[in-house]
Amino acid sequence: MDPLSLLILPRARPSLPLRTAANNAARASPSAARLAPALRWRRQRARLSSPVSAVAAEAPPSPSPSGGGEEDSEGQFDWLDQWYPFAPVCDLDPGAPHGKTVLGLRVVAWYDRAVDEWRVFDDACPHRLAPLSEGRIDDKGRLQCVYHGWCFDGRGSCQFIPQAPALGPPVHKNSKACVASYPSVVQNNILWFYPRADAEHRDVLERKQPPFIPEIDDPSFVTVYGIRDLSYGYDVLVENLMDPAHAPYAHKGLMGKLPKNEDPGRYAPALA
Repeated sequence: MDPLSLLILPRARPSLPLRTAANNAARASPSAARLAPALRWRRQRARLSSPVSAVAAEAPPSPSPSGGGEEDSEGQFDWLDQWYPFAPVCDLDPGAPHGKTVLGLRVVAWYDRAVDEWRVFDDACPHRLAPLSEGRIDDKGRLQCVYHGWCFDGRGSCQFIPQAPALGPPVHKNSKACVASYPSVVQNNILWFYPRADAEHRDVLERKQPPFIPEIDDPSFVTVYGIRDLSYGYDVLVENLMDPAHAPYAHKGLMGKLPKNEDPGRYAPALA
């Protein structure tokens, strides 16, 4: 809560009996009149300073962002309550992991042969944070870290630590040895993932599905997939795509032709 807003709450204002007591004291004697302003100031400071924590504690908490819809309770867009495309599955090799950065989140996709499904994990091994996208799929179909060989199943659980004694405690079952696994689904031949790995979001597909584009699955349409890495953010790209006037100049010879007229004409209002 803003500290300035606390000062205008009813609990934080000096109460009326203080002023009445000071005025009565001023009428009682001249010396009391001289002391009245100081008395009011000291008591007012005490009133304004001491109850602040109590007022803050009693104030209702501000609403926290909710992950259950497009917008939170304050009408703000919830970026984490969305499905994001990872890549077209035709561009993914099921025999190797693939790393990408989506909205600043480093993730890795790999094909889980045990259930014939694509998985999306955090691209960091919980051991030493090595990129799992630099690893491999082992002979048992598990995602194996390239650094120390830790192996993970489709749920993100560690299944094997090569350095752990075979007859020792099952340290690979420790919760700290797990890697975050995000909900994922293939739709329109595109691998989508949901960027929340908490247990409460495992069934998010029942509540919310990725955007569906029926034309992609329609055989009467021709679909061409393409991915290009650009050295700027999506916001700059969207602004650029909404600015067609730059095309004949920035993409001369590729998109459109330069206008022949130097001055296409300007609107000149008639003066009365």
